[in-house]
Amino acid sequence: MPAEEWITVARLGKTRGLLGEMFADGSRRLPAKVSLFSRDGALSGELTVAGVQPYKGRLLVRFEEAPTVEEAERLVGCELRIRLKDRPAPPEGEVYVADLVGCSMIDRRTGNALGTVSGWQDAGGVGLLEVSREGADEPMLVPFARSICVEVDPAARRIVVNLPEGLDELK
Repeated sequence: MPAEEWITVARLGKTRGLLGEMFADGSRRLPAKVSLFSRDGALSGELTVAGVQPYKGRLLVRFEEAPTVEEAERLVGCELRIRLKDRPAPPEGEVYVADLVGCSMIDRRTGNALGTVSGWQDAGGVGLLEVSREGADEPMLVPFARSICVEVDPAARRIVVNLPEGLDELK
């Protein structure tokens, strides 16, 4: 299956305790069923999520298919993915970061295209959109804040921005 049909919702880390709990980095809203992809990227099967809870800035997850630490240890380093078409709609007023990649960024004042969103950087609060511009070696970084990104329409593949003076000139 092509990689673009799947989206990673969590990466599994080390185990904790004796009941098959594992640390995970990813979404706090895991669906009841997730597909397991091995460290080499191969689809390895399906897991049923038995529990998810926050713990010291990370997540602890348990799976019905791995109720012991020995069974859970085989899952360390694997990814949990779902089919993109099965992804739940984001909460009202929110978007998935993955849906922003590929959107055109349009300057509200001039109507000119500034570039295309090519990535995302987590800045520990407001994230930064990486905007690739024609002829530029480095992407422009635009804070993903409501005061700047005034119209966000992933379905139309566009983000209208009201950039602070001089932001588009920064290197």
